[in-house]
Amino acid sequence: MRLAKNALKWFTSKAIIMLIGFLSSIVFARVLGAKVLGAFYLFMSLVSILGRVGNLGIGATIVQKLSSKEPKRYFSASVILILITSLILSLSIFLFKKKVNLYVGGYNVWYLLVLVLFFRFLTTLGYNALKAKKLVGRAGFIKSFERITTVFFQLILIYLGFELFGMITGLIVSLLIISVSMGFIVDLKLKKPSRRHLKEVVRFTSFSWIDGFVGAGQRWIDLFLIGSLSTGSSAAGVYGITWAISENVNFSGAIGQSILPEISDYHYKNKKKKIARVVKDSLAYLPIIILPVFFGSLILSKDILGTIYGPKFENGWLVLIILLLSMVFITLSVSPSQFFYGVSKPEKVFKVDAIATLLNILIGAPLLYYYGIIGVAVGTLASSLIMCFFLMYILKKELGSVFPIKKWIKEVISSSMMLVFVFVLTKFLNTSNIYYLLTTVLLGGMIYFTILLYIDRDIYKLAKKIFIGLIEK
Repeated sequence: MRLAKNALKWFTSKAIIMLIGFLSSIVFARVLGAKVLGAFYLFMSLVSILGRVGNLGIGATIVQKLSSKEPKRYFSASVILILITSLILSLSIFLFKKKVNLYVGGYNVWYLLVLVLFFRFLTTLGYNALKAKKLVGRAGFIKSFERITTVFFQLILIYLGFELFGMITGLIVSLLIISVSMGFIVDLKLKKPSRRHLKEVVRFTSFSWIDGFVGAGQRWIDLFLIGSLSTGSSAAGVYGITWAISENVNFSGAIGQSILPEISDYHYKNKKKKIARVVKDSLAYLPIIILPVFFGSLILSKDILGTIYGPKFENGWLVLIILLLSMVFITLSVSPSQFFYGVSKPEKVFKVDAIATLLNILIGAPLLYYYGIIGVAVGTLASSLIMCFFLMYILKKELGSVFPIKKWIKEVISSSMMLVFVFVLTKFLNTSNIYYLLTTVLLGGMIYFTILLYIDRDIYKLAKKIFIGLIEK
């Protein structure tokens, strides 16, 4: 029940972020166009890749180690490590500033990249400190506030005519506000760490850092490939929008961010049966949103891109379907990953993630040459499928069979019936009209949840308990 409530808090914040992200991406696509928006996505691919290299997987480390007996010393060790990597990255960007500018389309943005990375590192420390203290809901709502302020400042600066620089500066201003706020919100004092604490943090991060390159991180690897192989910023813009849609409807973080502190806590208390229950429950509800979205995209992807984002983005319809299928496997991989981090076995995830990341590049790069951005999406799908399979395999070896097959089947049945309903509805409604399109999406969602709540009484009872609990509060 506590897991469900924590997940609901994060889900609510994610829903707010999704709505803001969805609406802002439409405005940015319509106003900036595929070329300028593509340049911004290329800039963000550098932020993401360098950021994931620089923070060394410190997020999972903080959440795991702050459940130990010496949280202040481990947190201080993490801060020291972040400051060192920030300095190294800043110097590296300065030395290669010409190549950085050229990669982003010739814009002079290297110094903005340094600022974004520095503030991103600071906010990462704050968010994960809150999650470690099981304040998942608070972390989620701060994340929502960050997204709101980012879009707010970006829209103002774009209106003033700054375009790409407006997008980046808006992000910097928002991160600055959140970084300062985190200093007051996170009530965790620093304490001088010993060499043992530093070594332990380095050991844990040496395995967990690559996890950032899978899941949503694959988006930036794909965009980096597109930018590096000179496909053009317009192609990056189309691909970036399809990934943004896929990411916005992925709510796995709502559950994933909730179970890690729970698993870590049970691990230190040596309660393996409770860990197995948490993992099984989380696996049951992980695909509850992404599955119907994928099924619906089989019919509506072309209309969503063309009608909502504009004709220039319509040719990404197949990419959107492929990426949403990839997101199904990425979503299911969340619980196994969080389990191994929670029980202090990050090396298990490292091996699988390393293989998945390498395959994503090896498959995506040549397919990009022959099939364009569709080929890159296929590379992501293949790597996501393999990652999911191996994580589930090693999870079974650790906990036994914790897979809720019956619940997954019910979710697939509900999604399939929704698909049939949407297909019939499109024969009567012209979904190239935005109002009819949104009506179709809304009705499809209502049909899906109605069927699911009817055939799965456990979900119905859980939803009822949470709803009653919220009213009583």
